[in-house]
Amino acid sequence: MGDVLGKVFAAFLGCILMFIVPIMLIAQKQDTIRQSYIDNAVVEFVDNAKVAGKITPQAYEKLCYDIDTAHLLCEIKITHSSAYTVPTEVVDPATGYHEVATYRVDYTKEEILSVMYPSSGPDQDYRMKNGDYISVEVKNISPTLGTRLSRVFQTKSSDITLFTSYGGYVGNNRQ
Repeated sequence: MGDVLGKVFAAFLGCILMFIVPIMLIAQKQDTIRQSYIDNAVVEFVDNAKVAGKITPQAYEKLCYDIDTAHLLCEIKITHSSAYTVPTEVVDPATGYHEVATYRVDYTKEEILSVMYPSSGPDQDYRMKNGDYISVEVKNISPTLGTRLSRVFQTKSSDITLFTSYGGYVGNNRQ
């Protein structure tokens, strides 16, 4: 009797594994394709912003649309860092030589969007200057099918499986 029960259990387990493993592999392949698609969208957005020296509302909306077509709930983080120098004190009064201090100001996505989409008036471009740094991070905030299926075999699996970070210095402006 025990031998029959063992064979039934083995057959049942074999059927389940023959179903779950291929589905899990397909889901992980979909995650890889989505990751590549999101990577390309972010790289295109940042490269265009670096070359143009500005973020246009149309470019931001295209980025959101491209990420949305991956059918994932994602969080987009945009940071614009601007460096500026301030003369501090006169080192040599005869020549007027000043020492300078360099400061950096970071602008968040909310501040950038408030410039691009003002409460009154038409949409406008968010301008940056040469030497500024722009970075974009995109991460999924809901687990993918591949993540859910991998939890069957791994209990410590993070919900964030798709993550892209890309940035660069603004230069060669065509303003």
